[in-house]
Amino acid sequence: MPIEFGATQAMELQKLDIHHHRSRQVKAGDNPDIKVETTTSPPLR
Repeated sequence: MPIEFGATQAMELQKLDIHHHRSRQVKAGDNPDIKVETTTSPPLR
């Protein structure tokens, strides 16, 4: 059970880190490689 709990905790931390990184990049608006917001937002250029 400790191994499964550790793996689950690591996966949750990774998901939180990915979400935080993505939202920070989108807020910065200086990364043209991110296409997450293009489906709901009009093109900026």
